[in-house]
Amino acid sequence: PASPKAKGAVKILGVTRDPVVSCDFAGESLSAVLDVTASIALPPVPGTDGAPTSPSAPSALSNGGAPEDQSNCRTFKLVLWFDNERGYAQRMLDVVAHTSRLV
Repeated sequence: PASPKAKGAVKILGVTRDPVVSCDFAGESLSAVLDVTASIALPPVPGTDGAPTSPSAPSALSNGGAPEDQSNCRTFKLVLWFDNERGYAQRMLDVVAHTSRLV
């Protein structure tokens, strides 16, 4: 769902805002795809410098990849999807292609 097309660069990360499940990434050649709708900004720990004294609920990263209020956000919980075998195999092919250009 998130395979970007790159000219002259190896793309290893992607981004999706679509509602997805694990089977959507079978055969994905990217190393990982960031699921923006499932990732959240965590509130700061109370009592740390600049943090509010009472905890608040996590903030979704649904508005274009940025939490609604980033002023006190220091920690983010990112959800990344990948196809372990396909992504690894693709990176190995990238290494072979790069190495062949060097010799």
